Amino acid sequence: MNGVAVWSGHMFRAATNPVLEAVETTLFAKIALTLARYDVALGYGALAAGADLLVAEALLARGAALHVVLPFGVAAFKAASVSPRGAAWLPRFDAALASAATVTIVAPDADGSDAEVFNRCTQVFMDAGWAAGAGDTVLLAVWDGTPARDLAGTAVDVAQWQARGGVVEIIDPGAVDRSVAPHA
Repeated sequence: MNGVAVWSGHMFRAATNPVLEAVETTLFAKIALTLARYDVALGYGALAAGADLLVAEALLARGAALHVVLPFGVAAFKAASVSPRGAAWLPRFDAALASAATVTIVAPDADGSDAEVFNRCTQVFMDAGWAAGAGDTVLLAVWDGTPARDLAGTAVDVAQWQARGGVVEIIDPGAVDRSVAPHA
């Protein structure tokens, strides 16, 4: 293995029924196949509920080195980007974080209220992945093609990666539930 990947993707709720479990299993398989096609040995990105965690789990399953970059501290990140999509993501987040080769916190005192800190986080992991892959790094975008509605997000990440001349692999997330979990 010698490929390098960075990733971006939609947050979605943890599977709570057999239909959503099948969607998540299918999505994981698509991610794993894409990582295999690029022979990925190193991955750089965040660990939000949904696509981020599935990519991290797929990287770890293939024995690749996971390099986690979070926009702000772990507790605040979990509150902003993990638990609102369902408590089932929390142990998966903890397991991935514990298995990471490195963990970088971009702005330790920030929180999830500023889209700019998410953009800075993305730039940090994109730059690290780009450097590690000598410009031959792939962006895995678990994305339904929805245009950007904010200053941060998958559509923005795809545009930024393409602007630097990077290869993008778009993986359709399928019928994931992008709503916020009740009582989050």
